[in-house]
Amino acid sequence: LAVFLTVKLDLLTTAKLGLENLFYKQNLKRISSFHILVEVTNPEIEREGLTRESIRKTVSQMLDKSGVGIIPEELWQKTPGRPSLNIWVNALPAEGQKGIYQYMINIAVTRKEDAADTPGVPQKDKVIWSTSELGKNDVKAIRNEITRLTEKFLKAHSGS
Repeated sequence: LAVFLTVKLDLLTTAKLGLENLFYKQNLKRISSFHILVEVTNPEIEREGLTRESIRKTVSQMLDKSGVGIIPEELWQKTPGRPSLNIWVNALPAEGQKGIYQYMINIAVTRKEDAADTPGVPQKDKVIWSTSELGKNDVKAIRNEITRLTEKFLKAHSGS
């Protein structure tokens, strides 16, 4: 039952993201530069070399090579809409399997909502593109998955 629900919910999430990505594709193409935000939830996987900084460096190189700009933190705080490419890596050690992790990677493009010019009202992040992957593997495979999902983002950004 758990496997069935996981697969069913994952397929529904994939279908929903696909429709949203299609709808927001034009918004994505209009953004020429992004701030890169990386979150890794497990210190153990960082000790094995999958650190926030190593992910940020890999993704930055891929964006740079594709002609997509990168906004440094201090400039991003002043950039209208504050567009960001968010990479979340949630990983838990697989029970009884040293060096193997159950993981979920999510990559999303967000911007601040435009209508929040009212003082005292916090701006909300609006997701305008997203993709994710679940799996179970080692750090090298997780790193490869991040690269694959970043390539998927770059393809969507270019309009392909």
